Amino acid sequence: MMDFSQAFASAHGQRLKTAFAETLIHLMHPVGKTAKDELNHPVWAKAIETIYPKAKDMMSKPRYWSAAYPLVVTTICMSPNNFFLRNWLHIFDAGITRIKVSVSP
Repeated sequence: MMDFSQAFASAHGQRLKTAFAETLIHLMHPVGKTAKDELNHPVWAKAIETIYPKAKDMMSKPRYWSAAYPLVVTTICMSPNNFFLRNWLHIFDAGITRIKVSVSP
């Protein structure tokens, strides 16, 4: 996972970033179904801390929203407890803001 996270962090180009985001989501979901204490392992935490800033940055751009927001949510949900507690509110607010904008007349 660390290799994937580092490759994602250095990815350039819309297609490559989107493909990495979608691939990371598909790789992380099965792990999330069974992992418990493993999410607090230092190597896993480092991978999450590598993925999150790039995905969060992508999320701010409309062309990446559909790939980046699910990745950010998945990353937050599969992060160590302290990382989750520091970052969940910002992600929740971003989703609510996006929904409000798309629903407004």
